Amino acid sequence: MSSIAIRGKNKGAAGLVTTTTLGTNEALDVNIAGGSDLNINTTSIDTSGYSGKATGGNGDFTTAYTSAITITLSDLPSDVTAFLADDIASVVQVGTAGGVTATYDRDDVVMTMTGNVLTVTGATFAASDTFIVYTNVARPSGGSGGATADAEYKSPTDFQAAYTSSTTVTLSALPISITDDSQIAYVKVVPASGDTAVYVNGSNGVTMRESAGVLTISGAGTPFVTADAYEIGINAQKKAYDAGLDNDKVNVQNPDWEHYTAPVQLVTASDIVATTTVYKDQGGEIDMTGYDTLGLFVKFTVNDSATNTIKILAKYESGGTDEFILETTADYIKTLGDANINIYYEFETNGTIPFLQVQSTATTVGATEGTLEINYTKK
Repeated sequence: MSSIAIRGKNKGAAGLVTTTTLGTNEALDVNIAGGSDLNINTTSIDTSGYSGKATGGNGDFTTAYTSAITITLSDLPSDVTAFLADDIASVVQVGTAGGVTATYDRDDVVMTMTGNVLTVTGATFAASDTFIVYTNVARPSGGSGGATADAEYKSPTDFQAAYTSSTTVTLSALPISITDDSQIAYVKVVPASGDTAVYVNGSNGVTMRESAGVLTISGAGTPFVTADAYEIGINAQKKAYDAGLDNDKVNVQNPDWEHYTAPVQLVTASDIVATTTVYKDQGGEIDMTGYDTLGLFVKFTVNDSATNTIKILAKYESGGTDEFILETTADYIKTLGDANINIYYEFETNGTIPFLQVQSTATTVGATEGTLEINYTKK
């Protein structure tokens, strides 16, 4: 209860206007000469706990008229089996027009619970009324949805979690070992319908234990049902951290070695020349788009051919008839010599030559012509 005295003052003369006693959730309106209003409201309701509203009212549970002094509570939060009388903080009675008809606070009226039926002594409820019931039962993690805790490993991204019973969940494909129950951070329950509930290990009387891949929750009632989905947070060694080296691991997703192509055979047992001293194409053109180095693995069997050479020509379009020599002869013409040889040649394009053509020739063919086997890679 609150006693409030209001005095008026005029040119130094003070006079007592009124003294009144207010209930905790009552308001006093005072009309002041000149048309001003003074409103004093002592209502103070803690709304941080679970609250109930009529069906469709976005409450944590549902409230409904039962009689002139009773309200039925249903659809309770998953961690509440039943509310006790001491859990009820206040009741707001709302009329059909949307205004508040009355507010009943534990400081002023007696409230009792029988099962899920709340009795408010002295109330005058109507069947058409709706009710907001405030409780002092804290929501898990400070709210009915969204975890305030976080963890390094979470299901279903890092492992799987599946319903086992109303208080147990089976964990599988864990990438880490749970050696201490303190590693379990939280469980988020996403029901098939209704609000998400989050339970934090060690908070609001909730504890969690793991044994042989089965997580058991205590202090939250029976929060799990078959159709639930779960996000479970577990802490362990930070991902990508190497404790032995005391540094973070770095993974290069496109290392240099991945820029090389696998070897491709261009020709095998191909004559080195068709017409003496005239260069002959060895295989088709090589597409160098996206690459700047061509590596040629040349296996040459000389036989009776003499003065054998190989060269590379540049092309700016596929299938084009224009072929271009490079500015420096040594950059594109290589001497094979007059003996059997396995040799590797490398040609740089600097990423500016789209296509290359390999050719070869000999000044003397001889009785048995020399042959080439050529394989290539690109980088």
